[in-house]
Amino acid sequence: MTRPTPGEAGRLLIELEVSGARHEDALRNLEVRVRRVIRLERRARRERNVWRLGALLLAGVSLLARTPRLRQGILDLAGRSDPDLRDRLLRAGHRMRMIIGDVWIERLDESGAPVHPAAWSVTAEIGRPLVTGTEGPRA
Repeated sequence: MTRPTPGEAGRLLIELEVSGARHEDALRNLEVRVRRVIRLERRARRERNVWRLGALLLAGVSLLARTPRLRQGILDLAGRSDPDLRDRLLRAGHRMRMIIGDVWIERLDESGAPVHPAAWSVTAEIGRPLVTGTEGPRA
């Protein structure tokens, strides 16, 4: 092997430093990308968990709304441990029912649909919907 000349050795050393700097930049860029992927994966995991929790909550509310025996069992169990808790649960249930009813009625009012389906029943003698407020012909 031949020894490089002092000028050639300096040039090789400069090329090595430049090459090393490029590799360090590439490693930093790779590290930034890996951190970004990790952050996005964590966010996606949290969002999936939020959706799962929401679905479970909705399923639980639906189950409680459709199963009166289950509701009563929960209230009885809460009443045995703390009567005040039972009362708070009852009040919360009534409040939720009122809120849902208000939202339901407002939504139906905005669409022009009747508040109650029986309001569209037609009487035999008048022949017009009751919600119109008009009276039929008098005999």
